[in-house]
Amino acid sequence: MEFKRVVGTRRSIRWFKPWRPVDRSKIQTILEAANRASRSMNADYPRALVVYRDDLPDEVREALRNPTTSVDLDLAPVFIFWYFDLNYPSGTQDRLKELVAQNALPAAHGWSDAYVEEFLWPQVLAPIAKDPNALVFMGATETGIAICNALNAAVDEGLGTCLHAFTAPDKVKAIFGVPDTWIPVWLQLVGYPMEEPEAGGQRPRQPLGALFFEGNCNTPWEDDPATTSRLRSEGLIQEPGPLPWREKEVQMIARMFGLPEGSARQEDIPAHAAPGTPASLTRWLSALGANDPARAGEAEALTGTLESFIAFAGAEGPDELVERCVRTTKQGDLALSAKGRREIDQQIDAWAAERGLRGRDAIVAGNRIREFLIHNGVFMQGRVAFP
Repeated sequence: MEFKRVVGTRRSIRWFKPWRPVDRSKIQTILEAANRASRSMNADYPRALVVYRDDLPDEVREALRNPTTSVDLDLAPVFIFWYFDLNYPSGTQDRLKELVAQNALPAAHGWSDAYVEEFLWPQVLAPIAKDPNALVFMGATETGIAICNALNAAVDEGLGTCLHAFTAPDKVKAIFGVPDTWIPVWLQLVGYPMEEPEAGGQRPRQPLGALFFEGNCNTPWEDDPATTSRLRSEGLIQEPGPLPWREKEVQMIARMFGLPEGSARQEDIPAHAAPGTPASLTRWLSALGANDPARAGEAEALTGTLESFIAFAGAEGPDELVERCVRTTKQGDLALSAKGRREIDQQIDAWAAERGLRGRDAIVAGNRIREFLIHNGVFMQGRVAFP
């Protein structure tokens, strides 16, 4: 794929084909692209641990789950744990002298072996190696450049990929023998995309003039319309989302895996909402389009499922379930409660088990309850129910 189209096509893909393994040669391509990234001091900053989903112990995959990453962990077949090594300054003199020998750092620019050994290392680089803040800043920045190459390489190989928060580093370290000097940066998930490569359209970005300047910081960059047109034709600028079919695409994939459904965009509560209906219930049914009188049977079934869980959880009504997932901060603001969400999530599994549900049926039923909470502002990811 041509470079500009690769950059323009890159999306954070979150739906993968869990049944399709990724050829090892494609992973090698991703790693090689990272290894070829620009790097200061010619230092070897990045480290990567490649692990295949089906080889991950259950305890590790469960520990990796966090408020923003859960479904993806069940779907992506390849996990790349990215780190940087705090020992990256070691050997810097030799690596810089390699560039001197190649005339990448020529005498014409003031470089020499003597400069590296007698001045650059003792006066500039050695102090950096002793400064913890500088070590972390440079390590994370330079590794991020390498990861950017890795993301684009995955797209060029026809794969989907996405970066995620790196949780449970201690468990990963203990099980896979990660050295003490490796500092976690990102978890990159890789696989064949279940969703279309457009993933609903190119993500919104500010115009160049809002971010970039020319001549001075009071002069915003002005786009050249002819250049913008060319970049569209070459695929760097693509059709923005949401594309008209995106909502249906996500709905069908979610249904395949028994995951929560419904529009994530909350519109005004419809006028035909039943009087006296709790706001949280109406909001949920509205997101699913199930509060239309023509779909009364579906709404009744959903409400019955929720009422069953409410009774099991000992709550007074649907609004209380939402309240259990939030807390009040010292400043008086509302925030999501990690403890509350965790307790509700455990109760959902226990409720499904008490009803005698097993396997996919238990996951799908539990995800209906999670769906209710999601549409009431509680961030919670469902579990994948494989067909």
